[in-house]
Amino acid sequence: MSSPAIDAAENFVVVGSGSRLWAFDAETGEEAWRHEVGGSVTGSPALWENKAYVTAKKGDLVAVETD
Repeated sequence: MSSPAIDAAENFVVVGSGSRLWAFDAETGEEAWRHEVGGSVTGSPALWENKAYVTAKKGDLVAVETD
C-alpha cells in the first residue's frame, strides 16, 4: 500500500493498493471511489487540479478524475 495523499479541500484521502487507487472520506472513512490503474501501483499518489496521479508497474503515469 502506498503512502496517502490528502485533499483537504475535498476532504478525502487517496491511497494506492495492488492495482487500484482508492479514495476515502476523511471524516467517515467510507469509500468515495476506486479506480483500476492497469498495473501494480509503484508509488504514492499525487493530487493536483481535481486529478490523482500515480505510477504503475510498467512505468505508466495514470491520471484519475477525482470529482
